[in-house]
Amino acid sequence: MDLRKLLPSGKTPKTVDLDQAIANARLERFRIAAEAERLVGEREKLLLTADDETIAKHDQAIAAAWRQHDRADAVIAELERQVAAAAERQVETANRKFYDETIRERDAVEAWLRDEYSRHAEAIAKGIERIKALELRTAEANRRLPPGASPLTDTEWVVRRPPRSEAVLPLAQTVNLPGLVGGDLNFWPRNTIQ
Repeated sequence: MDLRKLLPSGKTPKTVDLDQAIANARLERFRIAAEAERLVGEREKLLLTADDETIAKHDQAIAAAWRQHDRADAVIAELERQVAAAAERQVETANRKFYDETIRERDAVEAWLRDEYSRHAEAIAKGIERIKALELRTAEANRRLPPGASPLTDTEWVVRRPPRSEAVLPLAQTVNLPGLVGGDLNFWPRNTIQ
């Protein structure tokens, strides 16, 4: 078998094809080593029985077998280099894909920030203002409670209270909606700058 035929030519090989070629080369190297060892084992008998020409031919066969073994080592090493290069290309391809996807997402988020953030932040800030105003109005209504009326509970507490808990931090105290550009007034808390 000509081991050089296991080396891919032309196109960029797939890792699975390279792995198969390595397995084939290792199998062939094992076969070649067994043949070389057999020839070496026969040499001693030939030294006792054969003429110099026969021994010289036998020595050439041993040398050819070990040369093939060395060639198998070289082919395996080259295939392993190609596997490493293919793996690196796969990583580079994956990294490029991830990078390109990130750029697309970044562009989409930038567009959302430019086109949508201010509108949504303003809507949330107005909602918080309504909550605060209702909180004050509820407190005042409870102070001015008509006869027979039940006290009103805080709407935010009713909606947001966690199960089995009495603690709720008001949105007005926890939400921070900065202006879109540094130095702009915050959407919430109002009239502040982050």
